[in-house]
Amino acid sequence: MTEALARRRPRFIFLSNGVSEDERFGWRLVAANNRPMGRGIHAHDSLAACRAAATAIHRHRAGAATATAVDVARGHWTWRIGVDSTPSAVSVHRYLRRVECLRALAQFLAALELADPAAGVVRCFGPNSLRAYESTAATVQS
Repeated sequence: MTEALARRRPRFIFLSNGVSEDERFGWRLVAANNRPMGRGIHAHDSLAACRAAATAIHRHRAGAATATAVDVARGHWTWRIGVDSTPSAVSVHRYLRRVECLRALAQFLAALELADPAAGVVRCFGPNSLRAYESTAATVQS
């Protein structure tokens, strides 16, 4: 596959906070037009662990549990995906209508099938790039 063709497909991007003493990694799935479609829930201590999490959701997408939720106070819809009863991915956008949320979830699942986690590149977006991600250390303790 040529590089130009690969750029026209959905793909994984791995984010790094770039902090050498406490480097963390998260993943996002972006559409062919570079718009983020969804992201992993957790920040990981290593790129290998982050890539493994992306690979797990890629491999088990057919059996993944999906859910939508509404924030009643604001009227925004979001979606969430779980693999092996573990929350794995969330929407990066909020939607005003449930039908838009469901459509975005279907598009994410379709893109997940086309994207290859092994081909994902690492990008450093600075120390605040992973602030929305949950820490894997906090998850283990709870």
